[in-house]
Amino acid sequence: MAATSDFEAKLAAALRRQIAGFETLVSAERLSGGASQETYRLVIRDAAGERPIAMRRAPGGVESIRAPGHPGLKTEAMLMRCAREVGVPEPEVYGVFEPGDGLGDGFVMQWLDGEALGARIVRAEALAGVRPKLAFECGQILARIHAIDLKKTGLDRLLDPMDPAAFVEQTWERYKLFNTP
Repeated sequence: MAATSDFEAKLAAALRRQIAGFETLVSAERLSGGASQETYRLVIRDAAGERPIAMRRAPGGVESIRAPGHPGLKTEAMLMRCAREVGVPEPEVYGVFEPGDGLGDGFVMQWLDGEALGARIVRAEALAGVRPKLAFECGQILARIHAIDLKKTGLDRLLDPMDPAAFVEQTWERYKLFNTP
C-alpha cells in the first residue's frame, strides 16, 4: 500500500531521507502506549522486504518547546544513540525529523520485540527464567548509562541538572497527583 494521507506522504518522504534503501511505507499504526508522546509501529519495504520500525513523535505533531526537565525528542534520540554506543541495549535510531518534514518533533528507530510493562514482566511464565537475573542486568545497564561522558557527547548542553533533593520532591509531587495509595 502506498502512502495515501498527507501524514503518510510526509512520513514516507522523511523515511526516504533517513533510511538507506527505503522503498515505501506499507503501514503506520499508532499504538495505545506512550503516555506523553505518540508511538507508532511502521511497516516499511526496502530491498530486503518488509520490516517493522518504530516512531516516537510529539503529540499531534506539534513542535515542542524545550523546558526544564523536558529536553525534547531530538535530545531523547541523541541520548539513545549515546547509550547504544556504550553497550546499553537500545534500538538503533535511524533519523530525527527536521522542521521541513512537517511531522513535528520525533524520530524513527529500530523495532524491538519484547515486553515493557512491569506487571507482565513479573507475572509472565515465559519470563520466569529472566526474573532472577533482571536486577543485576538492570544494574549493569544503569552503570553504563551513568558512564556516558556528557561533555564529550554534548549532552551537558542539552540536559538540565537537578539537585537530588529537588528530584525526590518533584517525584513526590507527581505521585500525589495520582491520588492513590
